Amino acid sequence: MITALRNSLLINILWGVMALYLLNISVDTADLNPQSVPEDLSINDQESIVEIILEKILGYENAIEEYDDNDKEGQHKNSNVKLDFIARSFVIVIISLLNIETCCI
Repeated sequence: MITALRNSLLINILWGVMALYLLNISVDTADLNPQSVPEDLSINDQESIVEIILEKILGYENAIEEYDDNDKEGQHKNSNVKLDFIARSFVIVIISLLNIETCCI
């Protein structure tokens, strides 16, 4: 069963897509200049595999517009607050359901 699942075409496609996604997000490296220095948008900086394929291989110049993005590692820090709130709400609901079931029995 495990061998059939491991050699499944669907699993191989899933791992291939995951590998391409990981490669795509690892292309954009942090800038050498500090955050206080604005990025030079006249330089066409490839920031994804899609952009490299479109602009270098297929020859479409400036197919994807350049913008000054935030290269800091902690740029997604606020997303943890949502998850923390949702997780706590879920735990409170579960505890309240358990209390209702135990008091009604």
